Amino acid sequence: LSEPRGYFHDYGKAARDGRKVGHATIMAEQPAQLADALGRVAAKLDRQHQIAPLLAML
Repeated sequence: LSEPRGYFHDYGKAARDGRKVGHATIMAEQPAQLADALGRVAAKLDRQHQIAPLLAML
């Protein structure tokens, strides 16, 4: 990830439908910082709809 304190963990699995091949971790000191970072990453990946419920909780 090109995000400070952001990390991508690749499981080394071949991609196929429905298979999780990795995950991302983003750390922040404050909820607002996390929300900003998530928004930037989601926008880059065109996945804003997937983080909307999480942002509502922050």
